[in-house]
Amino acid sequence: MTDAAATTGAAAPARGTGDRWKRWMRAAVGLSLAGRFLVPTEATLLGLSPGDAAADGWFSAIALLALSVWAGRAWWSGASQTDGVRWGRCETLLAAVVLAHGLAAAPIFWEGGPRRAAAETVFNWAGLVAAAVLLRSVWRPGDSVRFAALVVACGTAAAVVGVWQVTVSLPASRAEYLDLREREAGSDSRARTTARARLAAMNVPEEPAARKRWEDRLLGSREPFGPYSLANTLAGVLLAAALLLPALVQRIDRSTVAAIGLVAALLVGVLLLTKSRTGYVGLTVGGLMWAGLRWGRGAGRGAQKKAFIGAAIAGGLLIAGVTAAVWLGQLDREVISEAPRSLAFRLQYWAGTLRALADRPLLGTGPANLRPFYLLHKDAAASEAIAAPHNLILDLWTSGGLLAPLLAAALAWCGVRRWRTPPPSPRAAEGAPPGWDSLFTGTLAAFGLVGAFGGLLGPIADVEPGLNPWIYAMVRGWDAHSILLLAAIPAAGVLWFAGRSAGGPRSTGPAWAAACVGLAVHLLGADGAEFPAIVAVFLLALAAPPPRVVPDDLASVSQARRDWLSPAICLTSGLLAAVGVWFVLLPGREAGALLETARAESARGRDPRGTLLRAMAADPLSDSPLAASADLATVRSLADPTDAGARRKAVGLWNDLLQRRPGDGRAYERISDLHRAAGDWGEAVEADRAAARLDPSAAAPQARLAVSADRAGDRATARAAAEAALERDAITRDAGHRDRVLPDETTANLRSLLRSGD
Repeated sequence: MTDAAATTGAAAPARGTGDRWKRWMRAAVGLSLAGRFLVPTEATLLGLSPGDAAADGWFSAIALLALSVWAGRAWWSGASQTDGVRWGRCETLLAAVVLAHGLAAAPIFWEGGPRRAAAETVFNWAGLVAAAVLLRSVWRPGDSVRFAALVVACGTAAAVVGVWQVTVSLPASRAEYLDLREREAGSDSRARTTARARLAAMNVPEEPAARKRWEDRLLGSREPFGPYSLANTLAGVLLAAALLLPALVQRIDRSTVAAIGLVAALLVGVLLLTKSRTGYVGLTVGGLMWAGLRWGRGAGRGAQKKAFIGAAIAGGLLIAGVTAAVWLGQLDREVISEAPRSLAFRLQYWAGTLRALADRPLLGTGPANLRPFYLLHKDAAASEAIAAPHNLILDLWTSGGLLAPLLAAALAWCGVRRWRTPPPSPRAAEGAPPGWDSLFTGTLAAFGLVGAFGGLLGPIADVEPGLNPWIYAMVRGWDAHSILLLAAIPAAGVLWFAGRSAGGPRSTGPAWAAACVGLAVHLLGADGAEFPAIVAVFLLALAAPPPRVVPDDLASVSQARRDWLSPAICLTSGLLAAVGVWFVLLPGREAGALLETARAESARGRDPRGTLLRAMAADPLSDSPLAASADLATVRSLADPTDAGARRKAVGLWNDLLQRRPGDGRAYERISDLHRAAGDWGEAVEADRAAARLDPSAAAPQARLAVSADRAGDRATARAAAEAALERDAITRDAGHRDRVLPDETTANLRSLLRSGD
């Protein structure tokens, strides 16, 4: 049934060209959205590997191209608004969100900062919005259920990956790393070379501090993170999927209870293993909201019986999940006892972020650019130098400027109005005949693409001698990719169940409202408001309600506007896709491949300088090749401090990096190291003073400044820096941040320095 027939109650016309186009577009958007849930979608904003960010960006390109094709078809054929691009208030607000992020990202290109991350973030927002607009334009009766099924299927797959990590992957990775670390420290040179090459392939950082953090996370963490990089991201996807499960249920019988019970047990069980306190709260609040909405809408004993059965099943699953997690050692009382401390940390993050935003209230800090501004306002007792503020509103504000949270609030109200608007007739509500849908075909295609060819979405690096890099790209992550292929089986089961039960009128609004509210509560204390997988859930909710007879305010749209809307969307989407692929994705992919190759060359004892130069030329937006070149030049210079030419080259590279990233305190620290090795203590003092200005609440930069000033003969500066370092270190110790305190030897030297001046 076409949209026009559905909204008027007329007989459905025979399937024609428009239906074929619509099926292809639905498959494309299913591929684009499902792909968001299967790759590390935090890569861009957290500065993770360029390969992860590149993989995510291809799904943005698919969505933009699909929308361009659909709008172009409507333009060419003169299709009506119901058969072309639906555009109303919500779509206008979505376009404004992209524009807000573009405006907030613009200063990064002239002030300095993560230009590649800024460009990727804006491109990903454009792709997400394109997917939402296209979904709304190709809406069919039953889509409120199908969109929920997409989230539940992908959440189920993410949960399967989480189970595999807890039981197989993480224990194996810990054992492998400990073995490689032992061989790297051994006396056999060949074993050391092999171990370093393997560690490079595992993306283990070479810098001691960064490696320590990586090691602590691997050895000290037991939480699954699914196909993402953070356990909190997995928790957000799982709680949304769990709260959307009721939308798939049309009737209560034994088979339904068994199927939904198994999926719910998996989702809730893995959510418990993430130890995400905000996830627990979000699931609880969302569940209570769903129960309240269903109770309010339910009439008669039948509805009450279903509510009681659902509550009993949910309570039983929760008790069973908690019991199993405690028995397996994955949950302990610290999850609850440490909650006040975790909240105190969040308050510190929010206070520092608000002080940073006070300096830049309109445009925020820009995408992926919070950290240098946050460090200027961070409390000494705060636990870490955060990259995101762990709050839904502040996250949007920092990345997209003040407009972003305001637009998000307007979008929320627009979504509420869409869901509150009654459908035109019972037949148009959710009356599609049950069965498989091309949206589901695209969803499963994403599993095949990422599962079988996921390595090819990222950089193709030559990291193994004698092995074709394309073959290596296929096999390097095959364990994780094969698990995604395995997870496609239960995901397909969820989609089949939803397709079978998609017909018949029902109310899916309570489940969507519960999922959105639960996820928003989770995001009030966790990262994720800018992560594509999380954003996709909200956009699906915005696209899910049935359109009215005259879709979304189009009755008041003039004919002139209708004439230029489709060509404008076609050209804009196509241009964004082309620019994103040519200037963002392809250069990032090539530079990422060369960076991985350079790391492998370095681990094998080969000179990677030529490869790094090629990486710098390949991607003008990225600073990573320049930083890697500066690190390499620093290592070579420190190996021979008497080589003034090598030192000048290394210092010059760090200064070049500071021109692009003026808030990079580590660059000043490395410049100080170079001058210290040469005995240029006056230059070292200036570099350490600059580093201390960039992170005024930290003890380590002050301790470095005290040592450099003492060796340079500047006693006043040395004493002041030593006192500041000891004061900040005491605050850090009192706050319990044992991983960030100064070594005992350093504090003893600082106290000795103070005594010597008395």
